[in-house]
Amino acid sequence: MNASPPFALKKLDQWILSVNRSLMITLLGVMSAIIFVSVSIRYLSDYSIPWAEEVSRYLMVWLMFLGIGPVMRLGGHIAIDTFPKTLLGTSAIILRGIIALIISAFFMTLLWVGWLYMQKTIPQSTAVLEISFAWVSSSVPIGFALALWHGVAVAVPYVKNGAYETSDDLNIDEVGAI
Repeated sequence: MNASPPFALKKLDQWILSVNRSLMITLLGVMSAIIFVSVSIRYLSDYSIPWAEEVSRYLMVWLMFLGIGPVMRLGGHIAIDTFPKTLLGTSAIILRGIIALIISAFFMTLLWVGWLYMQKTIPQSTAVLEISFAWVSSSVPIGFALALWHGVAVAVPYVKNGAYETSDDLNIDEVGAI
């Protein structure tokens, strides 16, 4: 029996991952540009951009929540995996299955709590931009919905043999060594 997902589901997964990564790259670029311009203007003149710090902070929040899933796909989050690596065979598969279920339950809980939090922040407005804080707090449920999607996408290979995805353009072992 073939355990690989149907072609359409695999294409959808690759599209979601691509959009997720593109959004992360875009947010990081915009945030960096805003900070660079703001600091440059402040250094060269007595003027500062009043909204730059607030916008860059909110972009960082979005970047963090959007990054949970793609980093998890590569096994990039800190994990205490000494015990699971000592197990072999069926016991290792069962333990990794339990771990995957706990992580999924955690993501679903935070998705729900994030949704409730976002609902409460709709009437609040940000300090400088004076937009609804829901634009910022919506990063929590959206980020954890995407994290749940990414977690489910890599659950089968992880449970079967503890494997994560690999990336041609990112070596997860070298990222922390920079």
